[in-house]
Amino acid sequence: MDCFKIIPGRLLRQLFLIFFAFQVGITLFFVILALFLQGVVQKLPLSEIPKLLPYLFPYSMSLSGQFVVMLTCVLVYSQLTASREILALQSSGISSWRVMYPAFLLAFAMSFVNYWMIDLHNSWGKFGIGKVLAASAENILYSTLKNDGMIQYRDYSFSVKSVEGRTLHNLTFTHRNPEVAFACSAQTAMIQVGQAKYLKRESEKQFESNFPGFTYSPRPEETVIKITLDNVTHSSKERRGIIPGRTIVFISPEKLEVNRFIRGISDERPSTMSIDRLDGFVEEQNERIHEVENQILVQASRNLVFGKIDAFESSVWQDLHQEIRRCQRSIERAKIEPTRRWATSFNCFFIALLSVPLALKKGKSSPLSVFSAIIAPLVLSYYPLQMIFLNAAKDGALPALCMWIPNLGLLVFGIVFIRRAL
Repeated sequence: MDCFKIIPGRLLRQLFLIFFAFQVGITLFFVILALFLQGVVQKLPLSEIPKLLPYLFPYSMSLSGQFVVMLTCVLVYSQLTASREILALQSSGISSWRVMYPAFLLAFAMSFVNYWMIDLHNSWGKFGIGKVLAASAENILYSTLKNDGMIQYRDYSFSVKSVEGRTLHNLTFTHRNPEVAFACSAQTAMIQVGQAKYLKRESEKQFESNFPGFTYSPRPEETVIKITLDNVTHSSKERRGIIPGRTIVFISPEKLEVNRFIRGISDERPSTMSIDRLDGFVEEQNERIHEVENQILVQASRNLVFGKIDAFESSVWQDLHQEIRRCQRSIERAKIEPTRRWATSFNCFFIALLSVPLALKKGKSSPLSVFSAIIAPLVLSYYPLQMIFLNAAKDGALPALCMWIPNLGLLVFGIVFIRRAL
């Protein structure tokens, strides 16, 4: 009975210590990987990188959870079998379940943590990343103008006489597209990068309709470049003139090279939203559908009244119907998102159900071979099936609950191996 009293307590301590070590190590690995994949390391000053780490941590932890659980189970239970402690338990008449259930409890708790980490990233992490990257993108623009005196990218060109702090003196701003050739100069100017809802003030005049090529009106959550111009002299093909006072212009990051640096941060797809944002997103899409349907009705009525039958052959109608279908797909995607997140988060628990008995059964082999025996079926069957059912749910071919089917498959195999290990 000493084994009955000692092993579970020692096993819990060992599980938590190894789990914590793996969690920290693998999470940091995913953080570094994310920085390199996004090209952040090459762009950001080293002093700025530590500011990103707290915001990257929830996302990296949600990615690493299932791997941490798998590695912890394989290492701990392979060692138990190799040291013959399981054999000693069974010889004393104690079931192997006594040492298996702590890992299942840990994995079950980790599944809820994973779900919370995904939502924390979508509600807090990605916006924090956006603030850091936007500030750095802003610094890159100012630094380039200060060192080189100009920036040229695609259709846009900026040149300045001097830079003092955040003030640009004698800024010349050119849109070089022949169709909307346009140039303006300002005595002083300022550039800001960030989310439109924080940069856009209703009290400020906007000359989006006056400046050719500047019909861009950003969404509140979108990351934009805001240029504040004082005492503008402008010229284009149609006219030239002077605009006294302050003029505000918004530019999409796609128009400048910093887009590669900050794109994706303000992406507003259902998969990148917090759970409490999804209901509002569905309402927005329904309103958009209603708006487009009214637009179709008004245009069709006008064409019929004036006898413009040929207008019905215009591609505009196809574009409007595509917009409705896009909104409908977005609504369906938003409705299945909570189910997808729960199914994905509970990978931890169902993978543990398979990892623990396999590690006990094959514990005499090296932990690496046990890990390979587990990861192979996951890569070859589980994850492909997960993607197949996700796509089927997105297309509406199957209900959202079908995304739990791969997990139920792990549950069946886990129960089979658990019974063999008892």
